[in-house]
Amino acid sequence: MHSRLIISLLCAGAIGIACSARGHSVDAAVPVTAQSVDGHPKMKSFLAVEHRHDGVRFALHVVNTSTHRVEIDFPSGQVYDFVVLDSLGREVWQWARSQMFTQSTQIRYVGGGGELEVAENWKRRVPPGRYTAVATLTSTNYPVSERVPFTVR
Repeated sequence: MHSRLIISLLCAGAIGIACSARGHSVDAAVPVTAQSVDGHPKMKSFLAVEHRHDGVRFALHVVNTSTHRVEIDFPSGQVYDFVVLDSLGREVWQWARSQMFTQSTQIRYVGGGGELEVAENWKRRVPPGRYTAVATLTSTNYPVSERVPFTVR
């Protein structure tokens, strides 16, 4: 019962994000159902892309669909990264390129039915065109990488 509610909420949220993104001149392919995380069926993930007046917002959602708490390990202070590729596959922006990270390991816990969300904004006027957003969770035990094509008109 509890997992059905979570999946329903995820689907409703993804549909809501997809509809709001179209209203802001971005066509983003946001999956309605979350993807399993690299062979770990209890962890699902999806990437949402939203065009805003001051740039583009990227949000990576990682959901623990089990009833037990999950420990997510990171080898450094960098937990995630976002990259934007142009239509030819060339990198046009990377969030982590302008950041500094500690070298100490980190652990994050996600409770049963809980979610880890990481989000960043690409704050610039984005020229019209086709792009691909790539979001990465840099975990050693639950690595995630999601790609979503989007168009700015």
